[in-house]
Amino acid sequence: MNRLRNGSVYVQAVENLCGGAHFTLQGDDAYENIISWTGNQTKIPTKEEVAAEVTRLNTLVYQIKRSGEYTFDPDYNPKDGTYPEVGEQLDLLFHDIENGTLTKEGLFYKSLEAVKTKYPKPS
Repeated sequence: MNRLRNGSVYVQAVENLCGGAHFTLQGDDAYENIISWTGNQTKIPTKEEVAAEVTRLNTLVYQIKRSGEYTFDPDYNPKDGTYPEVGEQLDLLFHDIENGTLTKEGLFYKSLEAVKTKYPKPS
């Protein structure tokens, strides 16, 4: 799924894996806080599967933000020229290392380059 909905990335991750809203979450976004499963109980994801899907969706959120198509966060301005948060930068760096794309073609480099290109250092 490459579309994101407004709301919790965690809830969307669980829904993606179990085929819909077939669970009850009570409290913070944590696997341990899922208190019941309903519907198709053959698709109950593991804690590790949910964590992997959350990571995938967070990466997708970042990519959408950087492309300027992120519209459901009223505080996000894709034209503000700011660098990604340090945590997001480290996540991109990790994934580029993991994928063997720690080059000028990787998302980490491209996310920083976009800001440097838009706002070059005065000479």
